Amino acid sequence: MYKLKPVFKTAIWGGERMQEYFNIPMLGIRSEAWVLSCHPDGSSIIENGEHTGKKLVDVISSCDIGRNYNPLNFPILIKFIDAKDKLSIQVHPDDEYAKAHTDEKNGKTECWYIIDCEPGAELILGVNQELSKDEFRTAINDGTLPVYCNHVPVKKGDVAFIPAKTLHAIGAGIFLLEVQQSSNTTYRAYDYQRRDKVTGQLRDLHIDDAVEVTDLTVQETNLSPIEKRKFFDDTTRTRLAECDFFSMSLMEVDGRFEGFADFDSFVSIVIIDGNFKATDDDCEYLDLKQGDSVFIPADSGTYTLKGKGSFIITTI
Repeated sequence: MYKLKPVFKTAIWGGERMQEYFNIPMLGIRSEAWVLSCHPDGSSIIENGEHTGKKLVDVISSCDIGRNYNPLNFPILIKFIDAKDKLSIQVHPDDEYAKAHTDEKNGKTECWYIIDCEPGAELILGVNQELSKDEFRTAINDGTLPVYCNHVPVKKGDVAFIPAKTLHAIGAGIFLLEVQQSSNTTYRAYDYQRRDKVTGQLRDLHIDDAVEVTDLTVQETNLSPIEKRKFFDDTTRTRLAECDFFSMSLMEVDGRFEGFADFDSFVSIVIIDGNFKATDDDCEYLDLKQGDSVFIPADSGTYTLKGKGSFIITTI
């Protein structure tokens, strides 16, 4: 059971919420905190045990991550996102396109859990009318793309599942947790004429790739979880997402939660709020607070969390 130190990222749209959420004074403006990652652009750091101070990516080859999975191609990445300003309207490729046209091994399907948001906050999820590729390209070039986007109001606790090839954007004033395939490939289609703070140049758009990969059909929008029910007497489980790449659940606990890491998958735990004491079959003890992330290798057996609050469990 490994406690992980996040990797913080900075982008033009980020805010100062991370320093409050993680209780790190003077952290400053940050856009993302990668709390489970083996990606080349930023690996989590182990904070406990014999591997303290090592990158997770350098240790993962000795771990079992799940049946039929290669630890050298760790499949998911989990991050917090603080969108003080709106993100670009963008799209991610699927596995087939990513393997053919990028250095990445995966495309990017993702899921967002809205932890908090300002009144009037919204997401962009797909298009509001079917477009041809030529119509899509024209809308990008003439700056009218937002008109054709599906703008969806959101509230705390909403869930947005975004398959690869879906046009999307996080609006201003949203703080969320994202579970995604391990990929950092993004094709910007619209960016509000923003300029890079270092170069002063307009930020790049990736028009050809965006036109090629985007699903331009109208998709149903559903921000509700799959199911919410009592898991044990002191635990409520809300199933947020289940797909070919990951399963994601919110656990709300007031007392004791016992889980099991079997041979099929590792377990990721990210604390959303509250405080917990975690133990496992190897007698590892961890004190966990809001924002903390724990990686439990597959086939590790029983683990227990005692406390009050909520956390997200992710498996593959």
